[in-house]
Amino acid sequence: MCYTNIDFFQQHRFIYLQQNPIKSLQVIKNNFVVYRRLLQRRICCDIKSSYKAAFGFGLFTAIVKIVVVVAVDPTMLKTNKRCQLGFKTLIDDAVFQHNSRPCSLADGDFNHDNLLDIVVINFDTNTIGIFLNNGNELFAPQITNTTGDQSSSMSVVVGDFNNDGYLDISVTNYDLHNIDIFLGYGNGNFTKQSSYSTGLHSNPYAIALNDFNKDVYLDIGVANSGTNTIDIFLD
Repeated sequence: MCYTNIDFFQQHRFIYLQQNPIKSLQVIKNNFVVYRRLLQRRICCDIKSSYKAAFGFGLFTAIVKIVVVVAVDPTMLKTNKRCQLGFKTLIDDAVFQHNSRPCSLADGDFNHDNLLDIVVINFDTNTIGIFLNNGNELFAPQITNTTGDQSSSMSVVVGDFNNDGYLDISVTNYDLHNIDIFLGYGNGNFTKQSSYSTGLHSNPYAIALNDFNKDVYLDIGVANSGTNTIDIFLD
């Protein structure tokens, strides 16, 4: 129980002052002790009431939020099922030459039909293969372009090197110590490769594209595993 009416002690604290000063002082002292205790109880009750009110408001707010979320999206209460990934083979070994050993690929729209096509490096046959997308989850038979005898091509990238709006292809030739560039015609066909040396015993491996000198033309970066160097070819 909380005692909140303490005016009685304020009105009667000098009740016996004129009649009996000594006794009056004792009464005042006792009343002051009681007054202090009541005041402490009142403060404690106020604090407890505040805590109860805050807790109640917080609980009410949480319940309202849960009800609103469930009402808006009832599926929130359902257990999420693991996504069942369904992959299937679209380009199998029947379309590759025997023992071609494809080792790297890149994609791009090589014939401007808004469908992604694929270019693959065929390591053992020293070619790149172009697979044009038919749009029905099937690809046309590969169109091959040579990268040179014993080229051992390793990596391939796709980009518009000459800013003609058509995608071009570049590959690293590990054993020929150079890179090849195939310029695209925009119809799925490409020019014969143009080769650029990366240096004796360089064994170029990885390749990347970006505009390194901010001239709006794509440049080529090559990592040479044989000489522990990087070559930058500025367009």
